[in-house]
Amino acid sequence: MRTISQILKGSGYENNQVEYFWAKCYMDFSFFAEHLFEFEIAEYHKEWYQLMEKYPRLCLMAFRGSGKTNLVAAYFIWKAVFTEKLSFLILSQDFEDSKKVLKIIKNMFADNEMLKQFIPNDRNATWKATELSINNGCIFYCKTYGEGVRGLRIDYLLCDEAGQYEDKSIFWTAVSAVVQLNRGKIFVIGTPKSPIDLLHELKDNDEYYFDEYPAERDGKPLWHQKYTLLPHDTDTKRSLIKVKKEIGELPYQQEFMLKPISDANSLYPIEYLNSALANAEKFLPFGRKNEQYYMGYDIAGGNLKGDYVVMTILGVTGEKKRLVKGLRFRNTFEEQLRIFKGLYEDFKPSRIVVDATSIGEKQARDIEQEFGGVEMLKVTYEIKHKILMDLRREFERYNMVLPNNKDDDAYTFTQQLVTELSEVSMHVDLRAGQTTRNKLSFGKYDDCVNSLAFANRASQDPYGSVSFRPV
Repeated sequence: MRTISQILKGSGYENNQVEYFWAKCYMDFSFFAEHLFEFEIAEYHKEWYQLMEKYPRLCLMAFRGSGKTNLVAAYFIWKAVFTEKLSFLILSQDFEDSKKVLKIIKNMFADNEMLKQFIPNDRNATWKATELSINNGCIFYCKTYGEGVRGLRIDYLLCDEAGQYEDKSIFWTAVSAVVQLNRGKIFVIGTPKSPIDLLHELKDNDEYYFDEYPAERDGKPLWHQKYTLLPHDTDTKRSLIKVKKEIGELPYQQEFMLKPISDANSLYPIEYLNSALANAEKFLPFGRKNEQYYMGYDIAGGNLKGDYVVMTILGVTGEKKRLVKGLRFRNTFEEQLRIFKGLYEDFKPSRIVVDATSIGEKQARDIEQEFGGVEMLKVTYEIKHKILMDLRREFERYNMVLPNNKDDDAYTFTQQLVTELSEVSMHVDLRAGQTTRNKLSFGKYDDCVNSLAFANRASQDPYGSVSFRPV
């Protein structure tokens, strides 16, 4: 435990001046963090404190190892010990990560003699892995980023490592709402993962103050107490040059210089995808007379924990192709067919391409016989390469429109689609013994990409190139 004598050492205050020390802590967060927690405050940390005080909505993009999470944890404690009955929430994409941040806060209280006065006598009963309260009525929660935050009323919200958040629509529909009644503050921090992550989206949001903090600036390390630009470590500092040599140039640019890796071999460059986004447009509930519709259906086997089922409808008017409906879900094959039938009736697509790779011949025949204009497609490498390249050409020609209205289901679907598209890359393996044909690689999911590529094929190819009907 950090004792009172250790805390006061170097502060300018003696043991009989604790009240004056606390008064200084109340007035100066940097002083509080330095002496209670031995935090080595850099100038940019002082800037963060000023920004957290000034702005109700704040997004900070900072390098790995910048002290961002620990500093916000210390700031939350500073607020808590000097103000009664505040509520704090910490969110992370991974539940274990959010618990780690709460554990940091617990340890800051438990390992500090000056803060033990705030610890409840029954802390073993009241301090849980996901929640802790202190004697003045303040309470800290940690949760997974998701719908589970609904119902909370929060004064201070930390969205930690927000570049990892997969479904950005949850941030707007569920997460942001928890501070509204209390007129609370939202702090979003993290290291970028891609040019389309939440950090970059908030960069362009007028309600948020945004700033970036790379590890190096103007030829100097930003946190000079911890890092050096010498080619070797010192007794107290880590060499950023050695870090770069260890992890490689591209990871260093992303994790330390805040430049997301944009794969030079990306099949769908981010500039094409951004040009396709239509932020005012929504999905259609049913078809219109002046459009022709084409459908893609990426079937999943009915495993409720496996791949996603994705159905997309493309509307074609003149030279433009517009995504007018997209569904992504998990369900049984029977329920998939019920939903498929509903879309078929609502849009009356001229042609449909269905992925028949993972289903039986009887299931494929049942779909063919019940619905007109269906191509049951057995996807080979050559076919997948072709349909993905055809889809790329639509984006290259700025011929594809993706609805992206935040007030509509289109936003959630399109953001998932764009994430998947941005992670598709192509390369040639030149190692000895390897074929020299192009190889495709994908991110965690590719269901939306496949379904859109099928719908695009439906809008191009004549019906019947592959059929399960007996000859």
